[in-house]
Amino acid sequence: MIKLFAQSFSDRLLRIAIICIFLSGFASASVAPFLSIVAIERLEFSEFSFAIIQLLSAILCMIASICVGVYTDQSGQYKNALAISIFAYILATALMYFAHAQFIFIIYMLVLMPIASTGFSQYFALSRLAANKNTSLNKDFSSSLTRAAFTLSWAITPPLIAIFIAQGMDLFSLFGIAALLGCLILFVIWSSWPNEAKPPKKKGDEVGFFKGPFFKGLKELAELPIFIRITLISAMISTNNLFAILLGLLVINNLGGTEADVGWFAGGVALMEIPVMLMGTIFLRYVSKATLLFIASVVYGGFLFGMGLATHINQVWLLIIPAGLSAGIILSVTIGYAQDLKPDNPGLGGSLMSVAHFASRFFTAAIFAGGAAITDYSGIAWIGGALGVIAAILLVIVDRKPLKSSGAHDGKQD
Repeated sequence: MIKLFAQSFSDRLLRIAIICIFLSGFASASVAPFLSIVAIERLEFSEFSFAIIQLLSAILCMIASICVGVYTDQSGQYKNALAISIFAYILATALMYFAHAQFIFIIYMLVLMPIASTGFSQYFALSRLAANKNTSLNKDFSSSLTRAAFTLSWAITPPLIAIFIAQGMDLFSLFGIAALLGCLILFVIWSSWPNEAKPPKKKGDEVGFFKGPFFKGLKELAELPIFIRITLISAMISTNNLFAILLGLLVINNLGGTEADVGWFAGGVALMEIPVMLMGTIFLRYVSKATLLFIASVVYGGFLFGMGLATHINQVWLLIIPAGLSAGIILSVTIGYAQDLKPDNPGLGGSLMSVAHFASRFFTAAIFAGGAAITDYSGIAWIGGALGVIAAILLVIVDRKPLKSSGAHDGKQD
């Protein structure tokens, strides 16, 4: 394990990806745990309206991510793509800080955040590019370490925000904090970017956004075996997204807790995720990715069931342990799984991961909207947990047939 850490941080390209995603995690964790409270409790969107906005945002984010991932594979313009996404994030959060209106929230979710969201997948594309260029790096560990850096900032930030909220800070001030952090990330990108962050040129690659590689990439993303697998891991990831939406609503409305409790719980779950993310490569020596995801999904489904049953905030603190351990596996192993579907194209592999990430938001929005029409927040949690378990079972079944066309493998790690 120590050797893997040393190898990872000695690689300049991987190091810049880890630093950038670590900083972006602080910005994300300042806002995300409280977004549903802001939308529903403060801006007074209905649950259905909020779900529709989430759904449309997920579709737009997915389209943007695919386009940027294929474009960066073709052009190597990782720096410019990241800079644009970060600038969009700064503008989005600054608008939310200064203008507390439903119309601004719609612009935030449907115009600016789809652009800003493309940066997330590009950090993982950089980590996979580093592993492709440096054969001494372990690809799965590189992806897990990058994800763990993001999670570490999530473990730190929500508890700090909880302290600030307890002292009287308004939730809209969180967007101002996120905007300032975005400025810091943009400075790091622009001042510290390594010159070697370019993919190797392939014979036959054409220059131009509308030429061969772009449409070839879209065709590869539409392959049925890949589509099925991405759909299933998206359903599993959606359980984590659903919890992010439900946490604040459950704590405030069902468990008698406070906004500060939301921060403490979110930070505790993130803290528990870190060790299993880093130990994922050890688990994968003995079981396949699909099997490990099945185990984690069952545990996470049990956690959601427990959250739905609870009636007081004091009953759920111990649930942080199974929530964090299982979420850590789901969030990290799905990254390596998606990237393995296109191992020779880091940008496209990153886009597949991002497609899974944003497609999961489609599932989340659908579950939340449909569930809100027929049940309460507890029932929505149970529906989401059941969906994750079913998807994990289907992935184990589907993964018995190797994905020959992509070079991915289903077996244990080498």
